[in-house]
Amino acid sequence: MRSILATTLLALTAAAGVSAHGYLSSPPPFGYEKATYQIDDLKSPNNNGLCRGEKPGPVAQVTAGGSLKLGFTITAPHVGPCAVSLLDADLNLASEKQIDTRMDCAAPGKVRDWDVVIPTWASGTMNLRWTWQGCHVQPCEPYEQCVRLQVSGGSGTPTKNGTVAAQGVSTQQPAPTPQPETPAPQPVVPAPQPVVPAPQPVVPAPQPNTPAPSAPATKEPCDDNASTGGAPSKTFPVVSYGGQCAAGAFTCKGDAVGQCSQGRWVYFPCASGTTCTRVGAGAICGHKKAY
Repeated sequence: MRSILATTLLALTAAAGVSAHGYLSSPPPFGYEKATYQIDDLKSPNNNGLCRGEKPGPVAQVTAGGSLKLGFTITAPHVGPCAVSLLDADLNLASEKQIDTRMDCAAPGKVRDWDVVIPTWASGTMNLRWTWQGCHVQPCEPYEQCVRLQVSGGSGTPTKNGTVAAQGVSTQQPAPTPQPETPAPQPVVPAPQPVVPAPQPVVPAPQPNTPAPSAPATKEPCDDNASTGGAPSKTFPVVSYGGQCAAGAFTCKGDAVGQCSQGRWVYFPCASGTTCTRVGAGAICGHKKAY
């Protein structure tokens, strides 16, 4: 088995010099045998659906709660978000649960191995799916590979939200900001007037010029998605803690494309002169219309 794996990895390394883009090369993905005769089918943009429509490759043995090192063969690094998720043995999309994400796993200068933690609930035969949006062009180009896993020691019961947090990212929603209680205004009671016996005129006592108590300003709840100048910020990614989203979903926010990661939106900017547009279930950056 080790001999076969070593031969496979050697073939994948030798094939990396072919001009194309990139792919997950370790552990051997679905369709890994094409690395020796049709490598462009592995590292070109995906147009063949889930797992590129390839047949499963060798099974990677992993332990629930342990880590799996992902290696990449990238010949044309591009900026764009990446994600890793798990699916059941039958590749049902309804079973897909995202377990890790990065903004630029294959960007220039950032191509490196990726240690992914296998959730403690994972068990039995499962499939790992790696996806990458290459946003060097518009619309972004989709890449993906899948790896067949055999997971031991897992509980087989997903967590409440079915996901595991990426390193340094909490899965808990922030508590709402407490609002101060505004006391009701107190009525102004006039001071009693002194009685002056006749024939002296009744002279009212001077009234204190006391303004009615004003209500303290009510602190507004913090909104991570509020606009600060009418135009979207160009500093990305921006994580929105205010709402839930489905793993792998896309959206637009001004001149930025958003992808759902760990149940919240992660945004990255469009190229200069372009803006985000929804196309079906996806989102792309294209040239702005001239009016």
